[in-house]
Amino acid sequence: MTNNSPTVVNDQWTAPLAEAGKCFEELATLVLENADTEGLTPARAAFIKAAARARSENPWFTENNIADALLGLSHMLRPEAVDRWADMHGGLPKRHTAKKVGIIAAG
Repeated sequence: MTNNSPTVVNDQWTAPLAEAGKCFEELATLVLENADTEGLTPARAAFIKAAARARSENPWFTENNIADALLGLSHMLRPEAVDRWADMHGGLPKRHTAKKVGIIAAG
């Protein structure tokens, strides 16, 4: 199913996804280098520890397999890939304005 209308190019969506893709690429490099967690952000250090734990608990999770998965995610999150995906699904949502919602609950 292809939508012929142009994609809404919206950095609100593509920029954070591209940044996430860069993080996945960095994590792949750290995994392949068996990086020391010292000096890493807490989130990156936790990921490196989780990857090491995965390798020790399941031999299918080798450094190369983990890095390949991360690089695949990075590749899918490139801005041009996100735009292509958005074209196939009717474009990226436009920025919405915030709305106030009231909830009335019993009790």
